[in-house]
Amino acid sequence: MERDSHPGRALGCLRGGAGAGGVQAAKGWALLKLHGPFDFGLTGILASVLNPLRDAGVGIFALSTYDTDYVLVAQEQLDKAVAALRDAGHHVD
Repeated sequence: MERDSHPGRALGCLRGGAGAGGVQAAKGWALLKLHGPFDFGLTGILASVLNPLRDAGVGIFALSTYDTDYVLVAQEQLDKAVAALRDAGHHVD
């Protein structure tokens, strides 16, 4: 898992339209990228990341793509999220 060097990059296409036509945007998200791709036969990968965050009281927004998953956490909860993931045995760059 890695912290993306461009937080919010996955939502960059939405930011340009924020405010237009009533579209709202939430700022201040940090993007965590799970190293993929993952075999479709594997189960529980995302849960193994989300459960420690839930237990630590960290709110998330999860996105899944064909070859990896992303977890967004509020920037102010990033340190708490990283600590929870490391405590659960995940490697965070």
